[in-house]
Amino acid sequence: MIGTNRAGSGSSTGVAAGKTQGVSLHTTGRLAQAVPESETLLDLASPVGNRRAVKTAQLLKLLDLSGAPALRHAIEEALERETPRASSVAFLLRRRQHRHPPRRQGRSQPPPRNQPV
Repeated sequence: MIGTNRAGSGSSTGVAAGKTQGVSLHTTGRLAQAVPESETLLDLASPVGNRRAVKTAQLLKLLDLSGAPALRHAIEEALERETPRASSVAFLLRRRQHRHPPRRQGRSQPPPRNQPV
């Protein structure tokens, strides 16, 4: 059977591509569900699908680090500024963190006073 094409032998590449696409669709779905505006950004950033999976992974990492509300705000700002790139979104998130650092637990309480023992 050397040189013959058995049924299904050529489909392994198709299966691998389908699995990759399935993973990509799953991660894109999670991102789109959390931040629907991400679809617009991804469409503008990679109109022909060029490295869309990489950009999606970058945005998912930012989602995990910053949360949906912060990511949504940063994506909206990047779209307003006409800079639809994951790097722009990351920059905006970092800038926002510097302006509004997360509150530490107990920080809202006044500092302890020295009391005589």
